[in-house]
Amino acid sequence: MSTSGSTGSPKLVRGANGYPDLAPGTEVPRTYQVVLGGSDGLLYKLWARRETMPQLADRLSSQLNRAVVDRTGLQGGYDFALSWTMDAAGGIVPRTEPPPDEIEMYNSSVLTDPGLSLFNAVQAQLGLKLESGKGPVQMLVVDKLERVPTGN
Repeated sequence: MSTSGSTGSPKLVRGANGYPDLAPGTEVPRTYQVVLGGSDGLLYKLWARRETMPQLADRLSSQLNRAVVDRTGLQGGYDFALSWTMDAAGGIVPRTEPPPDEIEMYNSSVLTDPGLSLFNAVQAQLGLKLESGKGPVQMLVVDKLERVPTGN
């Protein structure tokens, strides 16, 4: 379970709860995400490295399937850790962008804190608040297709 090396993967070990965690003193060379699928849902663990608020907003958008707009005014990149849970039938990991670096499957429960939704985690762990609102959203609309696309 321990990984490290030039690929940008941090050294992971089994934490006290039996799930992957950073080894003590491990440097995270890049943002790294692990998804743990269990019989009752999903546990996400993210270790961010020099992540900007617009990058975090994009990441949250893909997780929540709705637009997240950065209105923090915070500049620069931040290092942080974020964990949250999500209900999922049989621990099936939904496709998101960017995809997780690692996925581990367990036959047991992984929702140690079922109330740790992404909304709650962002506020409790990062001190940021996600607020629902309405506003203009940029999107791409395809009106017409001139020819049938071919495979790669």
